[in-house]
Amino acid sequence: MYLVVDGNNLAHRIFHTPAGELTKKDGTPSGVVYGIVNSLKGMLERFPETERVIVTWDAKGGSAWRKTIYPDYKANRDYGKDDDEKKEAYQGLFMQMEESHKMLRLLGVNSIKLEGYEADDLMAVLSKAIPEMTGKHVMVATSDKDMLQLVCKNASVYSPFRDKVYTPLNFYEEIGVTTEAYVGFRALVGDTSDNIRGIEGIAEGRAKKLMDEYGHIDNVLNAQGKQKDKLMKSTVFKRIFEQQGLKTLAVNNKIMNFKFVPESDELGESVEKHIRVMPEVNSKGFREWCIEWQLVSLLSNWLPFISTFNALGED
Repeated sequence: MYLVVDGNNLAHRIFHTPAGELTKKDGTPSGVVYGIVNSLKGMLERFPETERVIVTWDAKGGSAWRKTIYPDYKANRDYGKDDDEKKEAYQGLFMQMEESHKMLRLLGVNSIKLEGYEADDLMAVLSKAIPEMTGKHVMVATSDKDMLQLVCKNASVYSPFRDKVYTPLNFYEEIGVTTEAYVGFRALVGDTSDNIRGIEGIAEGRAKKLMDEYGHIDNVLNAQGKQKDKLMKSTVFKRIFEQQGLKTLAVNNKIMNFKFVPESDELGESVEKHIRVMPEVNSKGFREWCIEWQLVSLLSNWLPFISTFNALGED
């Protein structure tokens, strides 16, 4: 099994916990780098069948292709633009994310970042490419709801913070819609964390009932006769068929559906390289890194910690 981890999601989650406030003696933030390696160890213990790990990251500037379609994508994230203290804290976070990206190879973990793409895009491409190239199952580790659309026979999604694995077998029970209906469901409700507006008045509860009744967003849009009349009698559902509603669904589908991630030679080559080639664990190098970052708890528990990563690559 390949474990594909959302580095950005993991780092931001740790940043907003008390552990994220840990610093070196000189005040340099270190809680996120510590949290990332500790979390990866925990995931490997949770899934001992893991053979390889790939961590994905947002490139600077994020998803260029989404912003071309929807300029307001993530425009709600200012990262302390008007607050110096908050801005400094986020700069510390970004520094630690970059440090983690460079450091992970010491643990035998691949770390991938590619200009123009987000961690989400890379995870989506990897979740398809890994089974095709290796025949291995993929476990995607993230708490990002968008990633649930990747659940299929070849890929599961693990939420580290809920300690929950989502598969085709428990998807409807846990999420409330089928895997087939999920993308349309998300297009209806939008995503406030990414500044993506849904259809006004359609929150998750209504959207789930709609998917239960119609099965898929296409069946809603193609409704005829009594079914269409029923929808048009609802003040809220009627908005789906108005010009703004149809535009919202079209835009949301394009930026939320991973089928639209643009392909490129660079993307294909990078993904293949990170699937095929795994760096060897550099115990000495990682120990020196831990000393540099004053991660005393890792050093005091050194052999059990590093042995978890030494097991990578074993069938």
